Amino acid sequence: MCTSSIDIKFNTIFAFPGAGYVKGSTTGLYLNDNPTRITERVTKVRAYNKDILACTDNGLYIKREEKYFHINEKRGLPGNQCVQIDYSGDKFYKLLTQKGLAYIDTGTCKIAGTIDAQLLGRDVIIHHFDVEKDSVWLATNKGIFVIDEKLLLHKKKNNTTAYLYPEQLSNRIERYTQHSSKLQYDKENLVKMIIDVLDFSPKPYYIAYKVEKDGKITTGLKPATDQSFFVNTNGPGNYTITLFVGTDELHIDKTITYLLNITPLWYQTLLARVIFIVTTIVILWFIVRLVIRYIINKKKNG
Repeated sequence: MCTSSIDIKFNTIFAFPGAGYVKGSTTGLYLNDNPTRITERVTKVRAYNKDILACTDNGLYIKREEKYFHINEKRGLPGNQCVQIDYSGDKFYKLLTQKGLAYIDTGTCKIAGTIDAQLLGRDVIIHHFDVEKDSVWLATNKGIFVIDEKLLLHKKKNNTTAYLYPEQLSNRIERYTQHSSKLQYDKENLVKMIIDVLDFSPKPYYIAYKVEKDGKITTGLKPATDQSFFVNTNGPGNYTITLFVGTDELHIDKTITYLLNITPLWYQTLLARVIFIVTTIVILWFIVRLVIRYIINKKKNG
């Protein structure tokens, strides 16, 4: 006996090209009002090409015509509760769960790579993700992380990615895609540099840095603490900051070069100096003329 659509309370719906809609309810997955073999509570549903993706309390189901694929924690999924599903037309479905992110091969419907949220740090919860080119942006309760898809798909021990940027930068694109920035000179002579490191190895990592100004070393190799350090910008110029990340000082996995251009204040520019010198010369010239004229007039009147 078929269940009447009136009796079904659908909580998620998605258009399925050529077949109307796929719907999710507490009693399972429906194609229009026709039930499928998935009878668990469906919390989110999507349809791409010939695949229907249904999130349940026991992982993800993929319905491909008459075939069904079930992916859950036992199959390597980082958590069964689905938060977000994304598909950008490539060969992977991206599935965000309460515990992490998974890439699922659209051909085999098997997990190709995962990242556990706890690998990003203690008590990290991923709320949302976005994919831009070959980078995955993760919005979490501890800030924004960006990782290379290669790390997610081909995780290796001691495979480290790191990012370096000035504290003043707030735009995420500038933070993680720019290798240089321009800041105006500050009389405090200090720029705080922030380090974001993703390391899939359980071992602690070592971070050191050195600073050069206009080709001359101003700060020799020094270890960084608390994933940040200060650059002493004792004047306008081009600062090259080299960051070394590894398991220890003898095993460096990643080297980053960051260019920091400190622009002068208006009175420190060459034009301002030229104007000041010319103005000083003109004023001195007028003073000298006045003094000479005063001496001449005094002699005439004397």
